[in-house]
Amino acid sequence: IVAVVSIQFADLLRERFVGQSKSAGLGELSSGRTDFWVDVLDKLMSQPLAMITGFGYDSYNSMGFFFAAHSYYLAQWFNLGIPGLILGILSFVLLIREARRALRVALPVERTYLMAFVFSTLALLIAVLFGELTSPMPYFWAYAGTCMRIAANMRAGAEPKAGNENSRMEPQGRMVQVR
Repeated sequence: IVAVVSIQFADLLRERFVGQSKSAGLGELSSGRTDFWVDVLDKLMSQPLAMITGFGYDSYNSMGFFFAAHSYYLAQWFNLGIPGLILGILSFVLLIREARRALRVALPVERTYLMAFVFSTLALLIAVLFGELTSPMPYFWAYAGTCMRIAANMRAGAEPKAGNENSRMEPQGRMVQVR
């Protein structure tokens, strides 16, 4: 269907994507985000130490900017500096890593939830490159906590009992039984 539609509307699609991008500037194509990013980077460059340390928690909102930074990563860097940016990204990376480790031993139902968590977290990390999502974040962290509990349960059920290295693990329904 996409191929048929593409053939019928090839000229229109070419004009929309190629023609419009030739005549428009980067600010217009990014819905003005790059203009906001330049303002944030200019402010950071004006005080080089702030590039490392940031200006302080939630300082972006009190510094006279009219619009949001439109990038979670840029806002983290602006407010909390490089350490805050690294810790902010690391928190997501550790969540994904833990969920992926649990996938190896998870039962089918739990595996579905953990896979959904990994993909949705990766999608969130891409989405926040172009925006700041503050309102739904408490829901994300509740979801992350639930998925981390599932991951911890799966990994704990798959580990052999201490002092019994020869035990075999076999899934028994929804629980792992150690023999």
